[in-house]
Amino acid sequence: MLQMKDDGENRLFAPWTKPIIDKNNIKYPVISGSNVIHTNIILIRKSVFSLVGVFDESFSNGEDGDLWMRISEKYKGEFLSYYGAVYRISHQGVQLSDKKNQEIINKNFERVFRSAYKRCIESNVCDLYRKFRLQLILVGYSKNKLFDLITLVVKYPLFAFGTLFDINRLINRRKKIIWKTISEY
Repeated sequence: MLQMKDDGENRLFAPWTKPIIDKNNIKYPVISGSNVIHTNIILIRKSVFSLVGVFDESFSNGEDGDLWMRISEKYKGEFLSYYGAVYRISHQGVQLSDKKNQEIINKNFERVFRSAYKRCIESNVCDLYRKFRLQLILVGYSKNKLFDLITLVVKYPLFAFGTLFDINRLINRRKKIIWKTISEY
């Protein structure tokens, strides 16, 4: 998926989807890292909703993350490597994902991940990677972040080591966003 910024005169585009999608990104689209899945770029069979439910309307933001989490607990996904949609990141309207609403967003996503972790622990299908990634995400909401992070690294050293590369890629990607016209894609 591409992201688009529109300053009124120019429309510029840059990749939104992670540049390198690996098997864990496909198997765990919400917890493997950012920018793998978006509401605009997914097709789901109707029968899936019968099993996992639909958007939870009690969320003011993050309802899609909750739905993708529930779907990924029951189904595998497929990834098509092409740009099939554009997401406008700058427009005149107000958007809940604006920085001023960050507290609401954080509370909703904490609820999404706490619920997912609870389902993971209660199910007999929760694998170590899912458990690790959910705990890693929840460290971000912890009052004892450093202690909880060290505990997690000691408990899952191989996953933690692999995650360092993911974080480094994400940081470097954020620095290197190159905006182009649509004809350059």
